Amino acid sequence: SSHFGSSPPRPAASSPPPPSPPPNLGVTAMAAPSPDNGLAQAPMTVHSAAVAVFAQLRRQMLDIQVHQSVVAKAPPPNASWAARPRPGMLVIAMIKTPPDKFAWRELIRSTLGELTCGTAVAGRSARVVVRFAVGQPRRQALRVKLLQEARQFGDIALLNVTDGVTAKGDEGKVWHLFRWALRRFPKAALYFKQDDDTFVNWRNALPLLLGRLLDRRPARRIYVGRLCPWSLCGFEDQPSNHCASGQLYGFSGDIVRWALQNVGPEVGPDDLVACSWARRFEAAAGGLPLDPRGLLFPPLHNDAWIHPVKSSQLYQKCMHDRSRGCSVAFPHANVHPMDPEQRFRLPLQSPCRLSSINGGVLPRGWPADDGRAVADGGNKKK
Repeated sequence: SSHFGSSPPRPAASSPPPPSPPPNLGVTAMAAPSPDNGLAQAPMTVHSAAVAVFAQLRRQMLDIQVHQSVVAKAPPPNASWAARPRPGMLVIAMIKTPPDKFAWRELIRSTLGELTCGTAVAGRSARVVVRFAVGQPRRQALRVKLLQEARQFGDIALLNVTDGVTAKGDEGKVWHLFRWALRRFPKAALYFKQDDDTFVNWRNALPLLLGRLLDRRPARRIYVGRLCPWSLCGFEDQPSNHCASGQLYGFSGDIVRWALQNVGPEVGPDDLVACSWARRFEAAAGGLPLDPRGLLFPPLHNDAWIHPVKSSQLYQKCMHDRSRGCSVAFPHANVHPMDPEQRFRLPLQSPCRLSSINGGVLPRGWPADDGRAVADGGNKKK
């Protein structure tokens, strides 16, 4: 069954899977729709925009249904692997944040103990390690203060790129973010990029994103996150492109390694840059598509994560109001008409409310992290 409530009609069994994207798909091919494509010729009401978006979203979900039938016919996973005891898995969450948001990082840091501990997915315990990905500040005084924070808390990933977002989007920070994570935690199963205004309960998020993808299978060829409607990601002319929006997305280690070996830092919105990695990875594998069932659209991820949480008051409400929780509603920035309200509530009883900051649960066999901040070394493209 579909993740998205009522399922659209399934295609006939003989329907081919969605076509593979061209091998050289780049960020420049993913610009927003042009004014002459019929989508921006006249002002649209909220209602008409929502109707148009619903049609696009339904087509995206239908493509995902097609992929489900392909997955059902795929060869079964290796029986010897499925029979092995399942070890704990390491998950790295890199929160992308600007250098000067010291108070905001402290607020997030104070809640990570509860939000990351006691996590498990597909019968495996998971240790979630969170790091703040920060580029190099332009001002020396800010750099000194940032280094002091790094020494004090040990959770700062100092990236070898100047921080800042231009009119063209991210200046390659996301590439350095994943590079730092892979170098520092090479044995991790999954690597996530998270916006600093995304509030995540990892005990709910990981099973929702990965539950069906990891069932009796190793953590490979995985791309998960919040499904980005074509109306936001500009993919109307590329119907096989299922992309995750920038608020939260993740890759398995094999895709991260491939991207860092074959692609360098690129200018553009980080979610579209990362999505282009997924498309190129598919092309390099002969066009075999990634399983899109880990790309979720609300309300499915309610109570797993919420975005955008812009104020400390809303953040505190999401963390401490266990009876009503918190919500963000359209037309708030980045809240989509097809997702008129996101809701989030932590459980009244949590097994981890007294947990230490960012401790998580150490799966058996994983060494303890020494907590030191490690700078990204070099920026040469491999």
